[in-house]
Amino acid sequence: MIPRNHLIIAIDFDGTIVEDAFPRIGKPLIFAFDTLKKNAIRRPPTHLMDL
Repeated sequence: MIPRNHLIIAIDFDGTIVEDAFPRIGKPLIFAFDTLKKNAIRRPPTHLMDL
């Protein structure tokens, strides 16, 4: 069980933070990466998962 004070971020990469290019990894969507970076600075995640 994961303690309540842990932050877990689960992201579906294709079409969410990168352009959809399955099965390859697409180009980064700049706004998405900037948002993730800003949130990670405020509260670093303890787990980061790809769905």
